[in-house]
Amino acid sequence: MKLAITSLCSISLVITLFFSMNNTAMSDVQKKPAPAPKVEVGQEQITLGAGCFWCVEPVYQRIA
Repeated sequence: MKLAITSLCSISLVITLFFSMNNTAMSDVQKKPAPAPKVEVGQEQITLGAGCFWCVEPVYQRIA
């Protein structure tokens, strides 16, 4: 059991180090927000946000 826990900890540490050392710096272009979409006359716009772990996609698909 101790070997399994030690192995999992080691693997987690290696994965964490790999992703933390990965250069993820964004360019100036990537830092700028996307332009707002144009809304047609007579239309309205809403902005919705949620994490992928909230499972909201099926709800949005039923609405659309």
